[in-house]
Amino acid sequence: MEVLVNYAEAVAGGMARLPCDITPPAKADRVHLVIWYKEGLPSPIYSVDARNGSVEAGKHWSEENSLGHRAFFQATEPAKLTIESVKDGDSGVYRCRVDFGKSPTRNSKVNLTVIRRPLPRVTWWQDSTLLDDSYEVISERRVRNVLRIAQLQRKHLLATFTCQASNNNHLPPITADVTLDMNYKSEVRGEVTQLGLLTTEKVNQLLIELLFKQAQWSVAVKSTCC
Repeated sequence: MEVLVNYAEAVAGGMARLPCDITPPAKADRVHLVIWYKEGLPSPIYSVDARNGSVEAGKHWSEENSLGHRAFFQATEPAKLTIESVKDGDSGVYRCRVDFGKSPTRNSKVNLTVIRRPLPRVTWWQDSTLLDDSYEVISERRVRNVLRIAQLQRKHLLATFTCQASNNNHLPPITADVTLDMNYKSEVRGEVTQLGLLTTEKVNQLLIELLFKQAQWSVAVKSTCC
């Protein structure tokens, strides 16, 4: 009988989820045993004994050398074996065997691929607009992207910029927000001009002309994400 093969991927250091269909073929039937194997190993690596009750309340066992305390089986749909702190050595083909009380045993396989942690891609965004994706590698495990804004304007006041870092498609990116607060400096110069004598008011009126000289913005916003 052909065995169904599923495919799963996980990032090294992250979490892997290996699906297994434990739904009984008949309504009057129920699960007795769930046993997990890994190709290349002579004995099971995980099991759930539900012969005396439900799978949720069953007795769980994990092989110490391969999974230890890193794995647990979740019976709620969709049922799956979850492996935490995934290692490169966890890659391989796993087989899930489900024994029912009345129905024939069901076998399914999962081919797990572990992705090593590549360097992250660091980008700057404002809302949904990409501003800068020109990051640089500064060490084996670190990258940097410095956002520079050469000419700040009033519209940039309290603007929020988001730095995103991601190295895979399986986990959401890490983000950090930077809100820009600016101090606008203007130079005010007053020039006083004496007007001629006003016969109606008998006073000298001074005209003050305020000349505003706008300062040039030359502020660089720098922030390193992650």
